[in-house]
Amino acid sequence: MRNIGSRYRIDDEPLGRGASGTVYRGFDDQDQVVAVKILYPQLTHNPTVV
Repeated sequence: MRNIGSRYRIDDEPLGRGASGTVYRGFDDQDQVVAVKILYPQLTHNPTVV
C-alpha cells in the first residue's frame, strides 16, 4: 500500500488499466473505500482530459 498525497492510500495491485490510466482500490483519510485513477503522464498536460 502506498500514499497518494495526504488523503489517500492505494493498493499496490491495480484493479484495471484503460486508455487514460490505471485504477486502484484505495482508502481515503476516513477509511472509506474509493477508486483512484492515476492518469498516464502523457495525458496530464491535456486540460480536456484532466
